[in-house]
Amino acid sequence: DILEVGAVLVDTETKKITPIIDNLIRHDYVDKSAWIFKMSSLEPEEIYKADYYIQFLKSRIQYYLIKYPFTSFRKVFDFGFLINNGVKIFEETDCLMQKTREYMKTLGHRKYNVNFAYNILFNEDIIEIKMCTIYNVMFSALNLYLHVGLH
Repeated sequence: DILEVGAVLVDTETKKITPIIDNLIRHDYVDKSAWIFKMSSLEPEEIYKADYYIQFLKSRIQYYLIKYPFTSFRKVFDFGFLINNGVKIFEETDCLMQKTREYMKTLGHRKYNVNFAYNILFNEDIIEIKMCTIYNVMFSALNLYLHVGLH
């Protein structure tokens, strides 16, 4: 299951990135050993107390998907989750994770993570990451648009 939803609008002319969705998704049960809890400071209790179930966020997500082309950091997984929850995807672009990994390889790096992308952009490390999704989307999108382009 997806535990958080993060989305940004990327202006391809100005390179401006505007966060539009940054929410935890409420679940009544989560696997406490899931990677998200190991890779961030997010705690299972925060998921149990989150403000919204996916059904509430669905209409908000759909609003943006009708207006704009869409991609995702883990496109196959994320699109499957959205489609299984009744969201319709009209226009899509390349997978951010795949394009980011390709870009990182051109820099001589085999692995990609949010802190690495942030470091490339701002020349400093992120001390604590609470919600990974919004950072993944923002920094991957910005890196790719500045350095590679995304179609």
